[in-house]
Amino acid sequence: MKRVFYIFLMLLFPFLFIPGCSSDNIAGTGTETSTKSATAKVSGIVVGQSGRPVENAVVHLVPSDYDPVLAKSTALASDITDADGRYYLQAADSGKYNLEVFQLSSSTKALVRDIQITEDTIDVPDAKLGKTGAIKVALPKHIDPVHGYIYIEGTTIKQEIGQDLDSIVITGIPSAEMPKVYYAQEGDPSESALLGVNINVLADETTTVFKALFVVGDAEHIRENDSIVKMHLQKIGGNVICISDECLCLDEDQEVDIIVISSSTSADTVNGFFRELTIPVIVFENDIYGDMMLTGPESGKDYSNLYNPGAMGVNVKDVVHPIAGDYAGYVQVFDTLHAIAWGVPSSEATVIAACDEFNDKAALFCYEKGAQMVGMRAPARRAGFFADFYSSVINLNDDGWNLFKNTVLWSIGRLK
Repeated sequence: MKRVFYIFLMLLFPFLFIPGCSSDNIAGTGTETSTKSATAKVSGIVVGQSGRPVENAVVHLVPSDYDPVLAKSTALASDITDADGRYYLQAADSGKYNLEVFQLSSSTKALVRDIQITEDTIDVPDAKLGKTGAIKVALPKHIDPVHGYIYIEGTTIKQEIGQDLDSIVITGIPSAEMPKVYYAQEGDPSESALLGVNINVLADETTTVFKALFVVGDAEHIRENDSIVKMHLQKIGGNVICISDECLCLDEDQEVDIIVISSSTSADTVNGFFRELTIPVIVFENDIYGDMMLTGPESGKDYSNLYNPGAMGVNVKDVVHPIAGDYAGYVQVFDTLHAIAWGVPSSEATVIAACDEFNDKAALFCYEKGAQMVGMRAPARRAGFFADFYSSVINLNDDGWNLFKNTVLWSIGRLK
């Protein structure tokens, strides 16, 4: 009878990761790297939320570039966990894989990413089952809904579109960082579009993917500080497009939800290029505060930086604004002293946080759409963020990044 149950699970498993048919969960991430070649024996243990081994969980080893529609005839290495929660798989080729796990009885799932197969025997980190979340993505224009589908690369997760829609919600996603999310057409593999990268999915929540234009000094040789900002944008659902400040352009068809201007940009190059756009803008580079009319134009009077010796925190002034979140009073945003950018916005701005001991210098401030800035009304939401220096971005702590996350989510209308 147990063998019949195993066969039933193995036949059913390919359908369990189709989001439209799943009701719950997936959790757990990890990376395992090895250094030899040849067909590998892959093993590991599946555990539940309590940390105890889980029996009868179905496990798949999935190539990292796997498309579940185009590769639907490809047999995946599969197994069912034993009483000790252990599984045994065999990878036919070396390369990078992801491990998917599903327990039918609890509708919980797990995903272990980036398992590098290069040795004969590999022991994978524990896969921890947990509840699932969802991803909402905007669909490209002029798509073929009949033959179109959304999938998460390197997993069996896919969803057919089937009708004209502006966006689609994919449910039953592991509560982990998903790799690349694509739109594709079953009949034409060349018709594909990348919709999101490294999307962080949380249990029982829907992560909405948004498109962010990130303006940096050099998009081809991106600096460490810009890589970190990009990573944080991706973690909160951003599909990030990087452009260099010397290649400023914004096509009419290039729909973005937010523009973030890095401190690595040249103020002389960017100037007020994005000033009139009806798209939310967050500015790290305070030398363009005046050009964007977030403040007046005079350096040292209307905007500048606090350094020598710098500061470690800011004072949250408006505790009811969504950007402030749960913060109030002094908040340490760096672990060591760093320069903090400041500006003096108009009276219609909201000062979220001021520089420590300098309440007249706004470290984090914003304008609602239509609010009077210094010389014009805001065409969309605008914000000035205090991490203007290379080192200050690199050394932001978790509280600093939480304030940045809140600023992004408020700017695109996710926080009310």
